[in-house]
Amino acid sequence: AEKNIRRGELPEAEKLLREIIKTDSANVKAKLILSHLLVKQRRLTEAYELTFPIAKNDPKNSRAYALVGLILLNAGNFKDAQDVLYQAWKINSKEPLALAGAGMLNFYLNKINDSIPT
Repeated sequence: AEKNIRRGELPEAEKLLREIIKTDSANVKAKLILSHLLVKQRRLTEAYELTFPIAKNDPKNSRAYALVGLILLNAGNFKDAQDVLYQAWKINSKEPLALAGAGMLNFYLNKINDSIPT
């Protein structure tokens, strides 16, 4: 599925991930990959429904928190997005989605200089 995503074959990747989740409903990695794919397609409600329970049940999962933060950011909920992205960063300061989300948030809040790494 990840190879399909890299090639831009999103429908095929989504189908594979859904099959994996159907077979193994506890597969957190597949759920998070699918959620990220859904965020890219701006299917935020479904992405949130997949990701929020993971973040709630695993408070050390920085990827889940980062995805929830990105979902909130894309939904326009900047304050909550900031809090959740900060939590993801606190868990893992090298979490790429948390760092990207923080950069996007600063850009949306017109803090251009804060969004560009120096």
